[in-house]
Amino acid sequence: HSNHVLRCAKNLGCSQFALSRSLCSGERLRIAYICSEFGNHPVGQLMGSVFGLHDRSEVEVFVYSMGSNDSSSWYKRVQASAEHFVDVFTWDIVSIAQRINNDGIHVAVNINGYTKGARNEVFALRCAPLQVQFLGF
Repeated sequence: HSNHVLRCAKNLGCSQFALSRSLCSGERLRIAYICSEFGNHPVGQLMGSVFGLHDRSEVEVFVYSMGSNDSSSWYKRVQASAEHFVDVFTWDIVSIAQRINNDGIHVAVNINGYTKGARNEVFALRCAPLQVQFLGF
């Protein structure tokens, strides 16, 4: 799967982002959660409360939603619990990766994996210095 995504990323006409982002003294860790299923879906239901559990004095929480707003209470819960909520559903791959990089994210969490709505090319472009996969496969 990863080789396929890397091939697709090469066709985007954009190279991987330079990664020189380190945490400065007194700066909060910026964590981005990226997924297409934050609405009425098991992922949205499981993750809805997670974003509010971070110690906000230490962690700045960003959520990038790659799925459509289904207007469910689950989607609204995610929106309300994230410090920064960015709806990137209609954005292209390069614009999403650029926004995440511009936001100075330290850790990008790929919740989709290779499930419906995934846009793994965002991660192939190295949108953040540390990228992890969680929950999806």
